[in-house]
Amino acid sequence: MNNQKPITIQINSVEALERLIGGNTQAEIDIRNSVVQTFATRHLKAVANTDHIAQLAKNLSTAVKTSADDLIQAQVGEVKRNWSGFIESVKLNSKVQAEIDGQVKQQAANLVDAAIAVCTAELRDGLEKRISGAVKMRLDYEIGQEVKKQVSDAFRRALESKS
Repeated sequence: MNNQKPITIQINSVEALERLIGGNTQAEIDIRNSVVQTFATRHLKAVANTDHIAQLAKNLSTAVKTSADDLIQAQVGEVKRNWSGFIESVKLNSKVQAEIDGQVKQQAANLVDAAIAVCTAELRDGLEKRISGAVKMRLDYEIGQEVKKQVSDAFRRALESKS
């Protein structure tokens, strides 16, 4: 299709236009797209490139920035823009700052509580193991001492009874 010359079609009635672009075959879709593109190039592009449209676009852009700044200032805080119009900084109002501070404090408290819980559990587990081990060692020692004493007493009694 790149090497072919474009075809010019003149349509003089609505019926002819509907017959031309009314279907959904690929050829009809291609024709429809070509008609729309040619119309936009000839008629809309000239209108869009006028000084009036450029001024409207500039005014709209300024109005949107101003509205955004007003909304931000009303809801969040003071907006400071740099020389090119981009937001450089926002000074938060006291309500928003208090909300952020509250959220930060709450999250910090939650993190500290979670860390304390983990440390406490680890400490408790470690102490239980150490205490259990110390009690077992002491119990084994005391049982060993008692067994020695009982055996020693039994030998002593046995020797006394023979003498």
